[in-house]
Amino acid sequence: MSALEGRKSSDAAVMITVANRTETAARVNYALTHDKVRVEELSDSERILHIDSKVLGEAEAQEETGGNRLESTGRE
Repeated sequence: MSALEGRKSSDAAVMITVANRTETAARVNYALTHDKVRVEELSDSERILHIDSKVLGEAEAQEETGGNRLESTGRE
């Protein structure tokens, strides 16, 4: 049994990846969502938050205009 399996915390495990290029970020996202990384918890696309320069720019623009909701970009 691993240390994570034995813990009884309600905190979810988190993995943050940072890429220097959007293409690299897309490759990492693809690998995670297409079972290329054999960690089941990382393969659930519903649990992945993908932020790239476009999404970040849109969020910052909405923040400046007082908007509070960022629409999905449809990117995976």
